[in-house]
Amino acid sequence: MRIVEYLERLCADAGLADPGKVAERLALLKEGAIASAHVRGMPEAAQLAKEMARLLIEDSRARG
Repeated sequence: MRIVEYLERLCADAGLADPGKVAERLALLKEGAIASAHVRGMPEAAQLAKEMARLLIEDSRARG
């Protein structure tokens, strides 16, 4: 199963507004954190992405 499909299912199950859009954004955060950690030697990338994901989810819940 593709990561975006998995995330979309989780977002839908959580009752988030526009689960497909949220899933795409979460996948981009994940991939960006991995790339930043590797390319830029940025060990805090995962934590920053986690904080951004929390804000994204909170925003989606507020809209839902």
